[in-house]
Amino acid sequence: MRVGEVLVITGPPGAGKSTVARALAARLDRAVLVRGDDVLGCVVSGFIEPWLPAADNQNRASLAATAATAREYATGGYAVIVDAVLGPWHLDAFLLTLGLPCGYVVLRPDRATTVKRAAGRGAESLTDIDPVEFMWEQFSNLGDYEAHVVDTGGLDVEDSVDAVLTAALKSLLPAALNGTMPGT
Repeated sequence: MRVGEVLVITGPPGAGKSTVARALAARLDRAVLVRGDDVLGCVVSGFIEPWLPAADNQNRASLAATAATAREYATGGYAVIVDAVLGPWHLDAFLLTLGLPCGYVVLRPDRATTVKRAAGRGAESLTDIDPVEFMWEQFSNLGDYEAHVVDTGGLDVEDSVDAVLTAALKSLLPAALNGTMPGT
């Protein structure tokens, strides 16, 4: 990754997004890590659990704010890694706000590995199995976006970072999808 580039690392909770994104950012000379959870955490009242259908407007607003933050850092001369739950169903709004091409990599270990990782995380993280499995299911069949999937189930952190960097070379998305979503 070079300065001015944006890479989205996504997948269900427990896939390893935060761990891999932080390790990747640490490898770079001038990098920013934008965490979607931090932006979503700005909602003080009226918060809706993000996996619920009623959270769609909240999620779109949060992802637009995440994209705007990423854009500003990228145009400010940083390589930007975005760690967020960003499925193809919300890519249109994200890319429209970002206004830049970006890499898009989906971390998706198998269901059992994802659930085990999520259950073993700290109290600040989502550990409830039902929403973790629900979101794993949402990422289980991505149509044309399957080409963006990296299975990190059997990889350590450094090997996962290497796999993400390799996948990022083939994962560039345009600045906007013009209202179309491949594979849907």
